[in-house]
Amino acid sequence: MRIHFVLRTDLAEVTLGSTTADTIADFNAAEGDRLAFSGEFPTGVLQFQATDVSGNGVADTVISYSETASGVTVGAIFGVLLDMTVEASAIEIVSLQSAEPLL
Repeated sequence: MRIHFVLRTDLAEVTLGSTTADTIADFNAAEGDRLAFSGEFPTGVLQFQATDVSGNGVADTVISYSETASGVTVGAIFGVLLDMTVEASAIEIVSLQSAEPLL
C-alpha cells in the first residue's frame, strides 16, 4: 500500500535529535511510499545522511536542506527515517505545492 509521509518545512530544526523534527519509523520505498514536503523549494538540494540519531546503534537517515533558499536555513532538518539508510535516488519526492494529487 502506498503511503505519503508529509514533512513540514516550517518546523525544520537545526540540531539532530530535536523533539520537533518529524520521524518516520515504517517508510518502505519498495512498497511505493513517498515523501511529500509542505513547502515549495527545489527538492534536488535535499541531503540524505546516515547518522544514528536515535542512539540505538543502527543508522538512521537524516533528511535535510543543503542551502539557504525560500526562508529555510542551511542545515535545516526536515525529518528522520528511523533505523534505515536510504539513498535519495531510491525515494520518490513530491511537493504539496505541485499540481499532482497525493492519491
